[in-house]
Amino acid sequence: MRDIFGIRDNIPEIQQIVVVELEGRRVGFVVDNVIGDHQTVIKSLGKSFKDVECISGASVLGSGSVALIIDIVKVYTSIE
Repeated sequence: MRDIFGIRDNIPEIQQIVVVELEGRRVGFVVDNVIGDHQTVIKSLGKSFKDVECISGASVLGSGSVALIIDIVKVYTSIE
């Protein structure tokens, strides 16, 4: 995920893998950490962000912070 989003610094000592199923195949993505899972309402980012690759929307968390929603299908097709 760091390569896809161009992040080069602060690599944690331990990383985790999130495994998803896409098109009948299991695919693993290396991430810094897994915060948890949430049932959430995904909001569109609007016209201002229509050209942002690999982000499908956003959600406001219970803490008030904003979480961006990664479009796993677009991420997968961009690395394949």
